[in-house]
Amino acid sequence: MQDLSIRKACKQVLRGEVVKLVRPNYDFSVHGGAIGTIGLSCHIPAHATVVGIRTVELTAIAGTGTIQFKAGTTGLTAALAVAAFTGVDVHALSTVDGIKVAAKSEINFVIAGNTITAGHLDIFVEYLEGNPAD
Repeated sequence: MQDLSIRKACKQVLRGEVVKLVRPNYDFSVHGGAIGTIGLSCHIPAHATVVGIRTVELTAIAGTGTIQFKAGTTGLTAALAVAAFTGVDVHALSTVDGIKVAAKSEINFVIAGNTITAGHLDIFVEYLEGNPAD
């Protein structure tokens, strides 16, 4: 049995809605690499369903910490080891059905476990717009 959110997302695509994206950027020289949450000054709208995250490594990510992408406080991915960033990458969402956010949410870059010591990423967060009834 398919998850209800997959069916809703498919209906949106069939209605001609397109996947949209926001493109935040993480740069160690700007944001640093300390353990904690770094707001990337890029938002997705309320009621959006996140359907994918891709990254392009402009400068190699270094360090022994883990990285997690969040929309506000909602986890979009599991914690990713630095080794998960190898150039151009597609990262699995924390649920395969897409992740719906209720309110406008900033994309956050969360460092845990240990610090990040270098790196620069373009981050592509793909989403479908939604409405409160979805």
